[in-house]
Amino acid sequence: HQSLWIDEIFTWKSAGVGAAWTPAHLLEDVHGPLYSLLLHVWARFAGDSEWALRLPSALLGVALVAAIARLSARWLGEETALPAAWLAAGSPFLIWYAQEARNYTLLMLCACLASRALLHRREAGTRRALAGYVAAAWAGLLSNLSFSMLGPIHARWWLATPGPPWQRVARAAGVGALLLVLISPWA
Repeated sequence: HQSLWIDEIFTWKSAGVGAAWTPAHLLEDVHGPLYSLLLHVWARFAGDSEWALRLPSALLGVALVAAIARLSARWLGEETALPAAWLAAGSPFLIWYAQEARNYTLLMLCACLASRALLHRREAGTRRALAGYVAAAWAGLLSNLSFSMLGPIHARWWLATPGPPWQRVARAAGVGALLLVLISPWA
């Protein structure tokens, strides 16, 4: 019911809503280039009204509830999925962020997806799980650079995977280096 506030206006401007947009815009945006790209493409179809600009975050918020439930089930056991989903669906903070034309809901969704992929990788050890983690982590970094604050817990999970210690450290360092290369245009 509220009009766009100042940070949402920054998002609107960085997404180039209603304006010509080039790949250079993507490289200039250090506060969520992935969300800006998503919003720019979305606004071409839906327009630039307040509800149209906020709808992607609302849809991402719905997906976030499911992602939190699946992460909880993977991390803490299947019996925690339903309570986690209810807590996420009723969280005032998550509801608030899902109503804003900002990149925070995308950041949280990517954090859940990357964490779940990493836990799956730790258990299954497949290349597909590894690729899923790299993709979700890269998307998380492109949604907001504060995704990097998950680094310590993700490093701990990497180092807790089965295998010789040197191999675990080498894989974690390799994935970290790859993510640094992928994010380097914005770092």
